[in-house]
Amino acid sequence: MTTSAMASEIGESADVVANIVRSRPATRDIARRIGIGAAPLCVVCGRGSSGHAGVFLRYLVETRLRLPVSASAPSVITAFRTPLMLRHALFIVISQSGRSPDLVAATRSARAAGARTIAIVNATASPVADEAEFVVPIEAGQEHSVAATKTVVGSMAAAAGLVAELADDHALRAALNRLPERLHRALAL
Repeated sequence: MTTSAMASEIGESADVVANIVRSRPATRDIARRIGIGAAPLCVVCGRGSSGHAGVFLRYLVETRLRLPVSASAPSVITAFRTPLMLRHALFIVISQSGRSPDLVAATRSARAAGARTIAIVNATASPVADEAEFVVPIEAGQEHSVAATKTVVGSMAAAAGLVAELADDHALRAALNRLPERLHRALAL
């Protein structure tokens, strides 16, 4: 029996999450340097499956950091050429490739407007990562399946790790620590 690329990549999800958990000191340093105390809101930017990971991030930010979250429409910057007023906002872009021109433009615009910008990206050597002030890597490796799998799981785990550090949330950290083993067990079913 042959295994599809999608099944194979789903199988890598637990290891991707384990690597994200191990990179906690770097994420903790980002959280310390951001100092979100003055942030009036958080803006999340992503498209497709990254946008769906952003919905998960929204719930984490609103419940753990108690900041209101808005989803950014990158076309406001690219098609309508209207920069947003984001001074002191926390702007988090999620991208697998880090190469979508609209996400690059939105991140550049947010940073120019005075937002604290964080890129959660699989490709750390990418234009989106270059435009952000801080980068939280997913490091899932190249994804070959049509439907994003390990990068979506990795995006959500990286988002949870970031929020755990920003909120100094011990329960969320502990849950993230348990996640790789739970994913391994789920894959074995």
